Amino acid sequence: MRRWLPILCIVVASAACAAESDKYPPGVTTAKQYQEAIGGSFYAEHPKDGRVYVIGREATNASFQKTGELQFAKTYVGAGPNGTTVVLEVNDKAPQLAERLAAEYSKRNGVSLQ
Repeated sequence: MRRWLPILCIVVASAACAAESDKYPPGVTTAKQYQEAIGGSFYAEHPKDGRVYVIGREATNASFQKTGELQFAKTYVGAGPNGTTVVLEVNDKAPQLAERLAAEYSKRNGVSLQ
């Protein structure tokens, strides 16, 4: 029995690690990476050229302020107040980022982004 105990511990630990990593999207393995991917609680709206750009990560916000563009975005044509087009930041490693931004934008502006 003693000979099998270390092997059993390794198997149990491996299963626990696998269960932990199933909580995150592919490519994200730690809670810190996940928080960076979804931007924590950062939120910014930038009206520009008849659109509203909604950004959820500080690094993306800094880049947007320099370039005026989002590298990856989802566009809702006419979905904002008074038919404004809304452009949300997206992150393929964390689809929850766009969900968080859509919910926050909807709450702040009294619209529904579908």
